[in-house]
Amino acid sequence: MTPQKLILTLDRSIFVLLCALVFWLPYSKAAIEVCVILSLILWIVKRTVPAVWSPAAPTFGRKALDALKALNPPFGFAGTAVWLFLGACVFSVLGSVYPERSWHGFVTKTLEWFVIFFLVADSCGTRRRLGILLAVFLVTSLATALDSLFQVFVSGRDIFFGNQLVDGFRATAAFNHSNSLGAYWAGAVPVIFSLLMTKSKKLWHYGLFILICILVLWSLLLTYSRGAWLATLAGMVVFAAISGKRGRVILIAGFVAVIVTGLAGNAALRKNSRVDAPMISTAIGWRANLWRDSWEMVRERPVFGHGINTFMPRYEEYVRTRPSRLSVGFQPTYAHNCYVQLTVETGLAGLVLFLGIVFQLFMKAAKTVAAATRAPSRHIIAGAAAGMAAFLMHSAVDTNFYSLQLSAFFWLMAGGLVSAIRLADTQQTR
Repeated sequence: MTPQKLILTLDRSIFVLLCALVFWLPYSKAAIEVCVILSLILWIVKRTVPAVWSPAAPTFGRKALDALKALNPPFGFAGTAVWLFLGACVFSVLGSVYPERSWHGFVTKTLEWFVIFFLVADSCGTRRRLGILLAVFLVTSLATALDSLFQVFVSGRDIFFGNQLVDGFRATAAFNHSNSLGAYWAGAVPVIFSLLMTKSKKLWHYGLFILICILVLWSLLLTYSRGAWLATLAGMVVFAAISGKRGRVILIAGFVAVIVTGLAGNAALRKNSRVDAPMISTAIGWRANLWRDSWEMVRERPVFGHGINTFMPRYEEYVRTRPSRLSVGFQPTYAHNCYVQLTVETGLAGLVLFLGIVFQLFMKAAKTVAAATRAPSRHIIAGAAAGMAAFLMHSAVDTNFYSLQLSAFFWLMAGGLVSAIRLADTQQTR
């Protein structure tokens, strides 16, 4: 086998593994880990093959140096922001009160975010591959929506793992909690709706997309996740703002779909929606107290924080040794606000640099959509950016970035966004 054929085979294998990652994401954490690790190994081999076979590097030392240079991750236009954030994370780990715990979290969680990011950005640079990845995503979304409906209306358990309904009425599908399913839908809904804007001569394509949208929105309502509802609505508003006039039409269609799905379960929604003032006040008050306690921890180590992956043990120590606003004996695992927890663990430096990555992605997406008047991928860019925005908004009230499945989903969207931007830029230059 020639080096060119080997590289092509490796590249195709990586893409197949990424498709498997998208397909299995709601169902299996083990599948996510296996797909990421195997994809990374194949990517390393793919990048080092030219250096190993290069006749221009006759010595082993020269080949090894060329191979190392080839392993620079292709973060694209977000590269500087990513490296700065990772640098802040390293300083956080070095100053951690639990070094082993922090190093483990940095390698197995934080680095995995960006491995997924650059693998998708590097491997989905053609319209065909991006379309295949979206098709796999639609299949998984449909399966997840049907699973949640089956769970609520038929068996009380989901099909794949037998997960029970939360509180006896809230859908989870294959996720471990209804809020996780809600977070998944918050990011997914704008992406699915963006496909309605793609040009197709086949009427059944639009019919299928509309059906999937209705089922997904119905599933979203059945999570009874108030934060996910608001985040999805905000994401659709962002989508409409980015997409322009046609995007606003899609937004109106989304509202109609919400009304239709809402009426289908009207009595149950009124009974279980948890939107009464006392329940909302309790949820907000509990989180506010937790965040105020967390801010006291930030004040102790404001620059680089207490160390990655240390929030739970550090918070438990804090409430044991100091007065807490929370009820005695209740020790939350997470901050229920990813930005608060990120600040506690990596300091203000980590928070600012993370937001810098997000800002850079959104600014580039907005500029590309505005300029790419003829590029079909501009709809996907708008959908991915709006989905990421909705996910980020929901992360302000939940633990999305500390869930393997949900964090992988976000960085899949980020990588897909970079791929779509590159594709749009290429189409505009032709």
